[in-house]
Amino acid sequence: MELEGICFNRNIILTGAFQLSDGASYFGKLFYRKNEQCNFLLYMDSFNVKEYQYKEITAKLSDENETIYCVNLFNCRLEHAAITTVGNSFTGYFDYALFSKQRHFDSRKDNINDKINIFINTWAEFCFPQGYKPYAEFQLQMSEFRLKNKMKISFNQDINGRYINENHIFNQLFINWKLSETDINNIEQQLNQILIPHKQNMVIKIAEKHKWYIRIENIPQKLNINLVSYYLNAMLMCFTHDFGSKIDKIEIISKDIIKNSLVSTKFDYLYSSNIITIEPKYHYRISAFNFNTFNDKEWQTILDNLFSKIKIIEPFFDILYQNYYEKKLSEYHLERYIDCIAAIGNNKNYGKTKKYENVLQDFALNLDKNSQKQLLNIFRTSLKNIKTKNDKNAKNKQKRNWGLIGKKLCELRAMTTHFNDTSKRVDIGKYIILYYIIELIIIDYIFEILDIDSKKRLEYKNFYIKHFIST
Repeated sequence: MELEGICFNRNIILTGAFQLSDGASYFGKLFYRKNEQCNFLLYMDSFNVKEYQYKEITAKLSDENETIYCVNLFNCRLEHAAITTVGNSFTGYFDYALFSKQRHFDSRKDNINDKINIFINTWAEFCFPQGYKPYAEFQLQMSEFRLKNKMKISFNQDINGRYINENHIFNQLFINWKLSETDINNIEQQLNQILIPHKQNMVIKIAEKHKWYIRIENIPQKLNINLVSYYLNAMLMCFTHDFGSKIDKIEIISKDIIKNSLVSTKFDYLYSSNIITIEPKYHYRISAFNFNTFNDKEWQTILDNLFSKIKIIEPFFDILYQNYYEKKLSEYHLERYIDCIAAIGNNKNYGKTKKYENVLQDFALNLDKNSQKQLLNIFRTSLKNIKTKNDKNAKNKQKRNWGLIGKKLCELRAMTTHFNDTSKRVDIGKYIILYYIIELIIIDYIFEILDIDSKKRLEYKNFYIKHFIST
């Protein structure tokens, strides 16, 4: 999906004038590299710099197509880069930036937390199968929710269209394959009779311009754009079971009065953060969850819990995200996931000796007997070489229950944590299926905190357990 405004899906170099807070103006370049931290370079004709930190730097920059952007850079730091015969060059870093083709952001009257649009790369597919996009009904607003923290979240759409031309309507809509001129004229006449009386109330849809996005209004002070967008993306990452989910773009919406009319001014928001570079694989029709899995009442509950219980959920989001941000899978990723099992047990007050066992039992409890058996076999097979202190004296019954599995999981965690030059490294290749099952347990716990219906959680579990067993 191509988005309007500045494109952050490719590398960009912008050049032009940067203005510091003291009024001094310098030529410079801003370098944006996709999925990397971006910076800028200032060329100063003076050897004296009054300060190295600036709350805000404004710039007017252009790209290779001579498109001009008004840019605001916030919380900037300058570092000396090089000395030349005419002065110094300084490398600049910033926390976040705003880009607009209309004007600079004015912190005195514009509120960055008032209204934002978030575009997530998997959200459109989550809402509607994009392979069938031309058949999608356009809805300006699909749903709107007012949360307990006074924030408003709406699921919206945007689209471009063409006005109906009274001449040659057939050619605007269709490609002639084998129709005669007489047939075309007859169809044209009928189209005119049907469409022209309503032309003021509809336009011809341009399907490739159809976009789905999330709008956030009234972000409370204890939150910010980065946190809100991160939580929503992480939630979607779990719903889609697609860890290539990422923010494509964030727009800040402000209002201006032009010729006595209130118009929207959009600022593209750029924040330097760690970005997962995995390509998304989610498909609406072959996944456990999609937008229509939940009705409005359920979405209201989910969103309220997402922000009211985020202190519980956030550590699990962070670990899921971090495990996929790092490209190489190792035993330390498995260790983090096992730590999550312990954390879930602690949150449920299961006690030190029972936390692993009880969390595993909770997850398996409502699975059918065949799935429970298959799940138990995955754990047994994966952990068969892990020895526990009481392993030799364990009864046959105990060997087959979750109690011993829990102890072995705890022992595996210890093996990955406590290592030295004489100890054997854990071979992550032997625990791949186990790793993904534990990931599923973590996601199911997040769903539990979000208060997702138990039947829908079971459908999700069954869908992915069968996928793991068949691979």
